[in-house]
Amino acid sequence: MKISGKQIAMARILLDLSQKELADKLGIARKTIMRIENDQSPGSSKTLEKTQTFFENNGLTFLSNNGVQENKNTVQKLSGQEGIRTFFDMVYENANNGCNEICLFNGMPDRLIQWLGTQWYENHKARMAAISHRMHYKIIIKHGDYDFIGNTFAEYRWFPKDLFNEKTLHSFGSKIAFFDFDNDNVQILIIDQPVFAESFRILFNIAWDRVAITPPAQAQ
Repeated sequence: MKISGKQIAMARILLDLSQKELADKLGIARKTIMRIENDQSPGSSKTLEKTQTFFENNGLTFLSNNGVQENKNTVQKLSGQEGIRTFFDMVYENANNGCNEICLFNGMPDRLIQWLGTQWYENHKARMAAISHRMHYKIIIKHGDYDFIGNTFAEYRWFPKDLFNEKTLHSFGSKIAFFDFDNDNVQILIIDQPVFAESFRILFNIAWDRVAITPPAQAQ
């Protein structure tokens, strides 16, 4: 379904974004957003697809009657670079708003950098470091891995190699997320259920305290 300028404007307002803020997130000019919303330009298919993906990754659904609605489902799916960046925006926003315990199991730093992009991650790292005093961010990675990319805001511990797998789990607030990486895509399934998230963190902390090993150094 091809979305209209009116739908883009409504979606932007639902997310409380200015035209410039939306343009910055999409990596396009503000004038492009303005022209599309005012029906002065239909926009390229690539721009419209990118815009639609951004809004859908942020919990909105476009309707066939030229409408937009918020997705109230407790399960959300994200994919690709836009999806993983949206996810870590969510992590930051939750941490900045009082979520004081964040747990990442089976961390794969090389895959995160691959999909987030080096500069984007450096910006994310800086904003997380700025609020690190308000949270406890715990990351479990494979034994022997010294790639502590979040060393300015997170604490790391090692997990035995024979128990480690490449399915990353990430929990914060009421959410638990499952990451599936492959060479062509990254897919993220987010379940917003406080009971599930809390149960995962209990199991995570058992592993953290009883199985995981504190690395001898946590600096790159």
